[in-house]
Amino acid sequence: MSMREGVRLERELSALFANGARDTRAARRARDAEAPREPKAPERASPWEDGSEKAPTRKERCRRDERLSQVILPGLTDSRRDARFSGGTGLFAGSWDWHSCVHGHWALLCMARVCSFAKLERTLLARLSAADMAKEREWLADKAQATFELPYGRAWLLLMLDELGRRRLATSLKSEVSTMRRESEDLVLDWLKTSTYPESGADFIATHQSWLFALMLLVMSRPSRSVVTAELPALRKRANAQRAAIAKKVVDPGDFLFLPAVQAVVDRIGSGRPSPIPAYAVEPALALAPAPLDDSNAHSAGAAMVRIWPHALRSAAGNAGSRARVAARMAEMFARTDHWKDDFERVAHWVPQFMWMTEWLELGRP
Repeated sequence: MSMREGVRLERELSALFANGARDTRAARRARDAEAPREPKAPERASPWEDGSEKAPTRKERCRRDERLSQVILPGLTDSRRDARFSGGTGLFAGSWDWHSCVHGHWALLCMARVCSFAKLERTLLARLSAADMAKEREWLADKAQATFELPYGRAWLLLMLDELGRRRLATSLKSEVSTMRRESEDLVLDWLKTSTYPESGADFIATHQSWLFALMLLVMSRPSRSVVTAELPALRKRANAQRAAIAKKVVDPGDFLFLPAVQAVVDRIGSGRPSPIPAYAVEPALALAPAPLDDSNAHSAGAAMVRIWPHALRSAAGNAGSRARVAARMAEMFARTDHWKDDFERVAHWVPQFMWMTEWLELGRP
């Protein structure tokens, strides 16, 4: 699939998402159509003000993150996938789609290690056997899958493989992880080098086809091979050249990324970071979308998390203002289960992973 075809597909899927036109949602649309509709409310400040919540201790944080794991884990084997997306038949065929299953594994592996969830660790490693990883790798390496989940799912796969590789693994599994990581790095790197940014003319994409988000995940996955690290300065330079332009991007209702925040994360992680690091504008904290979420605003739940990822990194570095912002926003998010837990189809298959990303960044990416 060419970049132009990918952009066109992204727009078509975004339109379908925004209009609630998926066949699997027909019954819900019918119910929604019968319900009275309120006019869209203007953006308003969050009632959870900065400084209103105390930052959790590490022990308290892990207790609440256990709630996230209890939502993510059942979704890994859930068969309620969107029929418009191919999920393969292997390890990551569960959840709503392949990439959600991949970043579900990343979040749980990371959570199990950081929070010492021993039972969860055993469960995950039992799933990720060398034999099953080999089958998945071979399926992905087939030419028929050359553009499958590229860039979004493949970039998340890099982060998952980096997390899995932090453990003492059996020789056979370690070999499979290393080979899959090398092949995935080459694929994502080539896509970044050959794709345009902005992705479509002067337009930036803030969903699955985002060039900047793929770069963020690549950098976050701690590449060590010189063939990859040697290319990062040029990729960072391309991103930096569009810094002012992405700040002017009008946020689309279907966006689940906030590109200035993604750029701010890229600025703060990995080798070759700019010096001095550009500031991340501290805007007023916006209230979460009112309940109930529907197809037109469900992506806002993830975007709310992405907006505070730079604050999580700044909090880890000791910034009190960012620590207050993250504490308030995470308390609000955990209180609003409609934004991450109550609806598998719209939020529960992916938003908990974005919430864990916030937690992990604030802990300093241990």
